[in-house]
Amino acid sequence: MKAVSLIKTDVVATVRGKFECVLRRRDWGGPPESAIDDVFGARYPSLGDLWVGLSHLIWLARRTGRRLKFSFDPSLGPELVNEKEALAFEILQLFNAQREVQVVRENIARLLPVHPPRNGRSVWINSCCSSDGGLVAHQFDGISRPDLNPSFEEISSFLSLFNEGQAVRVGLPKTLSESFHLIEQARLFIGVSSGMSHVAASLRKPCFIYFKPGRNTRSRMQDYARLKRWHPYPGTKFFSSAQGLKRLMDGTFAAPAQFRRFPR
Repeated sequence: MKAVSLIKTDVVATVRGKFECVLRRRDWGGPPESAIDDVFGARYPSLGDLWVGLSHLIWLARRTGRRLKFSFDPSLGPELVNEKEALAFEILQLFNAQREVQVVRENIARLLPVHPPRNGRSVWINSCCSSDGGLVAHQFDGISRPDLNPSFEEISSFLSLFNEGQAVRVGLPKTLSESFHLIEQARLFIGVSSGMSHVAASLRKPCFIYFKPGRNTRSRMQDYARLKRWHPYPGTKFFSSAQGLKRLMDGTFAAPAQFRRFPR
């Protein structure tokens, strides 16, 4: 009984510690109205984190009816700050939110979440053009975690599921706006969890996200849980093989002709 009591105590302490850590980080919480006078910043200046953080800030601005402020940490250096500010302006333009969020150079009071909101605080972008029935946007060369990218052989097996000309690559060296408009025209996105996958999710595109096959069941479940946390949008599914991707697509689409070129 004493051992069970100690285990329960450890569990309670762990949960309380994690909760207190979230409160200390101040990256989310409280009623939206409490954010009016804050200057927000991103924990990490990558595209994915900026996209997720700014979309959350746009939601707060629309919820409160006030223009909110966003800033970068000056320790990034003047050149990188200028580069990231240009990227933030581009993101705001794609969300049509230039009047709702102001990019400033002030001290940051609160950090924006690095995980997409799972509580309804998401901003969706209505596509301005109809999706091409056969176009598939893809990106398998994530920058932040290259160790989680698939091999060239795996990528070839994924893309072999589509007819020639169907799959179009997004991400660098294309600009964000160029990639955005390609995803906007596509019917779905396949690739790794990245800035491009968040763009696709904001456009309400079905997202099929790759995760590396684990050496054992435990590592595989850990990878899945991590990706589910980073990409919890409705319509997101996960695969680790061409066969798995094919099964997911078979179950998602009503088998139009242009999606039926699958190896037997």
